[in-house]
Parts: sequence; structure tokens; C-alpha cells
Amino acid sequence: MTTVSEDEHDKTIAECSEAIEACPDDVDALSLRGWAWNKKKQYDRAIADYERALSLDPDSAQRHAVLAEFLATCPNKRFRDGARALELITEACELTNEYSEDYLGCIASAYAAKGDFCSAIEFQRRALDLATVEEDRETMRLYIESYQAGLLCLAAPPTWRARWS
Repeated sequence: MTTVSEDEHDKTIAECSEAIEACPDDVDALSLRGWAWNKKKQYDRAIADYERALSLDPDSAQRHAVLAEFLATCPNKRFRDGARALELITEACELTNEYSEDYLGCIASAYAAKGDFCSAIEFQRRALDLATVEEDRETMRLYIESYQAGLLCLAAPPTWRARWS
């Protein structure tokens, strides 16, 4: 697994910002910039870009899923919203008429963010049943163990400061 440096995130943000300045409705640039802001732990900026992309492209299952994943797994609890995440990922499933392993995993994360760990376990097990890549299956098993222990699976481990914010 390769990691992206802070400088690369800054470069992505700058390039996307230029694209958005030229074309304010560039949903791909908004989504990519949101991803970079998320990686830099600038969650307020990330959610703003994800929300704007979704508002410009409301029929996109991908934009629903990206925002749902963010809301379900954000390390900063101020931005976590399991109920809205569940609504968004359910809409993504309806838009595609599909319940893929990724979508089921996101549903599990949303339930966990709501504190409904029984449902989180149920949906993560359904995702596990569909998974074919062993590395993904192992990760899903770890998620199930976390949910059984009443723990969230966050996008990244929160720092000491984030835990208390």
C-alpha cells in the first residue's frame, strides 16, 4: 500500500481548486478535493465539498456513498452522523439497485455510528459473504470483532486531540 504525502494532498487541493474556480460545478474536482481535505483532517472543508458535489449531482450513487462513508467513519465525532449516513447509503443502493459488499459495509458502518451494533454486525456479515478478496475478508472480520466489542471502525485512528474534540 502506497501512502500519499502531505505535499501531494496540498497539490491535489490546489489543482482541484483551480478547476473549481474555472468551473464551479466540476463535481469530480469537488469530490477529489473533499478526499484530500479529509486526508488532511480538514473535515469541515471535506464535508463542504462532498455536500456540494452531491447537491450538483443528486442522482449519483457514488456521491451518496462517498458522503455516507465519511459521515459513518469520520474520526472526529462532531462530523459523524450515522442516521444521515444510513439514509445516503440506502439511496445509493436504490439508485444502483445493488447491495454490493462495499455498500453493505458502509451500511454496517452507519449502523455502528448510530450505536446499533447488532445491525452493524448483521450487515458486515452480509458484506463478508460477498467478499472474494481474502485481505478484504480479513478486514471485515476485524470490523465484526470491533462491532461485537461495541467499537466503531473509523476511517483512521483518531489522535489524542481528536478523541477529545
